[in-house]
Amino acid sequence: LMILLITPIAAWFLAVFVSGMLTGPIHRLHKGTEIIGAGNLDYKVGTNAKDEIGQLARAFDTMTEDLKKNTVSVEEWEKTFNSITDLIFIQDNDFTIQKANKAFAGAMKMDPKDIIGKKCYNLLHNLDHPWPGCPFERAKQDHASHVEEVNDPNIGIPLLVSVSPIIDSRGA
Repeated sequence: LMILLITPIAAWFLAVFVSGMLTGPIHRLHKGTEIIGAGNLDYKVGTNAKDEIGQLARAFDTMTEDLKKNTVSVEEWEKTFNSITDLIFIQDNDFTIQKANKAFAGAMKMDPKDIIGKKCYNLLHNLDHPWPGCPFERAKQDHASHVEEVNDPNIGIPLLVSVSPIIDSRGA
């Protein structure tokens, strides 16, 4: 009778122990993907296990190191973008400004965050539709870069406008 009681309890403890050995490294990998996905490229999954999960964890750490070496941080990109003295802004296909550097914001006499979300044709040309002959409109149509001198009285100074479309994998 005692053996019948102890055997299921021992089997349960053994099952908990074995499942912990299997799921622990998988849990660490899952946690690592979340932490690294959030931008912490210094995180190491790390394991001494010699099995396939240990190999996967080490490959994951190697991949993260390689990614760290080949990735420019958002902060570094932001510093570079704002140190450029040319007036630069990034807009979406609907002419809505998504990003503006300090030089552009200074020329507009606005804070960069106040420029975000505005239509470029409204901000620059005081129009409620794209400016006639807009180089961005042509770039949207032919997916090519365009450079044009723009002399709109609303801007007040002639500008050499360079438009370079960023085309995604769908060609949009």
